[in-house]
Parts: sequence; C-alpha cells; structure tokens
Amino acid sequence: MREQVFDTKKVMGYTLNTINRNATQNFNSFANNLRDMLTDPRSRYDYETVLKEYNEVLQEQFTAQQAIRKLFKDMEGIEGRSKLINNIKSFGLESVIPSNKATISILNGRSNPITKSDDKKFWLNINKDLRDRTGFSYVEELAALRKNMANLERFYRGKDLRDDPPNMQIGEE
Repeated sequence: MREQVFDTKKVMGYTLNTINRNATQNFNSFANNLRDMLTDPRSRYDYETVLKEYNEVLQEQFTAQQAIRKLFKDMEGIEGRSKLINNIKSFGLESVIPSNKATISILNGRSNPITKSDDKKFWLNINKDLRDRTGFSYVEELAALRKNMANLERFYRGKDLRDDPPNMQIGEE
C-alpha cells in the first residue's frame, strides 16, 4: 500500500467552488434580471412571480449550504473543529466560501443565505434610475417588494441545514 497525502486547501477550495458555482451564478442572474426589470419603466411584473423566482434562488442556496455543511463535517472528522476553522480562515478561500459569519452559521447547522433586500445601494440605484428615466420616485412600490423579499429571507435564515429544504408556498397554487 502506498500512503497518499491530500492537500486540504485544494480539496476544500475545489469542492467549495463546485458547490457554490451554480447557487452564486443563479443568485447573481436573478439580481441582474430583477434590476433590469425594475429599472425599465415599461416592464410589467408581478410580485408573486418575482417572489417565486427569489424563493427558488434561496432554496438553491439552502441546498448548497447543506452540501457545504456536510463537507465541513467530513473535514472536521479528519482535522478537528478548531483546526478546520483555522484552515478555513487561513486558506484564502474568500472567493469560494461564504462570509465568516455565514461559515460559522453553516458549521453550527444553520442556514445563512446571501440576500438582496438588505442591499441599500442596489435599491437606491434602482430608484435613481427610475427617477432619471421617468421623473417620478418609486420608493413606496420598491419598498413593498423589498419588504416581501425580506420576509422570504427571514423564512430561510437560521433554518436547520440537517432538515430537508424548507417549502414556502407563495401565492395560490
């Protein structure tokens, strides 16, 4: 038998990148489409449809975080919790791993999704673009959508990653 040593940084970096790639791309795509749709004064949109799409994005993040938690648990079994946490912080995996707060939350088995409702700059830019194009402010309309998105985010935040993905019913089906 031959002893084989694996590079923890490479294994975790590759695995985390693979896990996060689709969830991150879909979140960014949703955010870009939302911005484009909201800044076009001619577009017609339905809050319910937007929230359903956002729910799918958040559910995908939840599933990705479940996979990250499993990876962390497997690595914790190999290295121990304190060494795993130190390695996560020292590996320079910022581009493939959630924030430190999210990482600790995931290690503790709790969901911590990337969110859009709390991105003040995003919403201010949308309102500014609309005001520049139409001459009117849409703060109230945007606030209603933002509030509903925040409610959806609260539904996912802190959910137990050991359970099945939560199922949020939006609108009538």
